[in-house]
Amino acid sequence: MVDIVTEIMEPQGFLIEYNVMPWSRAKNYVTNGRADVALGISKVTTDNLLVNNEALCFDETVLVWRRGEGKVYTGPEILDESVVGVSDANVFDNNGELDEYILRRTTKRNKMVTLYEGDTPELLLRMLLGRHIDVFPENRQVISHLIKSGGHEARVELSLTGKGNNLYVALSPSDRGQQYAEMIDAGILELKDSGRMQELLQKYGLDNDPAGISELPLGARE
Repeated sequence: MVDIVTEIMEPQGFLIEYNVMPWSRAKNYVTNGRADVALGISKVTTDNLLVNNEALCFDETVLVWRRGEGKVYTGPEILDESVVGVSDANVFDNNGELDEYILRRTTKRNKMVTLYEGDTPELLLRMLLGRHIDVFPENRQVISHLIKSGGHEARVELSLTGKGNNLYVALSPSDRGQQYAEMIDAGILELKDSGRMQELLQKYGLDNDPAGISELPLGARE
């Protein structure tokens, strides 16, 4: 996502400086004027921030299991008997059935482990492999990268859910924020028209199925 915004803004004279931080802090930085944009916001978690119109990419949600213990996704009820880990900052299907299910179980503290800060995908993966949790939802590309980089392909499998979120740019609700949003939207459309957007997404595997990792297909509902 950084490369997309950089490709749009640098030719117009902007210098892009990028810092990785927890999502709650990133939103505070934009709100307080310490940062101009925060990348990767879902439109259901905008708070009081301005959000551009054209999506940067699609954030596909999978369920991550230990190898041999995965279940085909036919609905969130397949998680009923499992200890589920989640990141408090994440939205998994635009407040759809999976998000509502997680919220209900979290409210009841029903076999849920919630992480609030830090490198939550890495920690959740360690907790899964250490048998502290049974499953966790995560972005398909993010977790595939972590599985491959850690050499865990033989220890983990993924369930496709057919769920996810379009991700956008969060900006301050100001005249400057509106100007930047319009510039980013125009740039995204130009990148799509030229085919450059596809090249950028391919660079990070955001348009292809992750290879080398066991995946359970989306199941049919009764």
